[in-house]
Amino acid sequence: MLATWTPDQEFNQVRQRSGADMKRKLNWYDLVALGVGGMLGVGVFVTTGPVALHQSGPSV
Repeated sequence: MLATWTPDQEFNQVRQRSGADMKRKLNWYDLVALGVGGMLGVGVFVTTGPVALHQSGPSV
């Protein structure tokens, strides 16, 4: 049978199963990786605009 869960119900169920073991913790490596990934990700999308402007043909 199919059941419909809301995100709140799913979160509450996971929290009950895990107990108090879940901690929010980021170390320096996590923060650096998040920052570098964000910069590279934005760069990919920003760079495609000028490249498409100068390199594309009439189909774009």
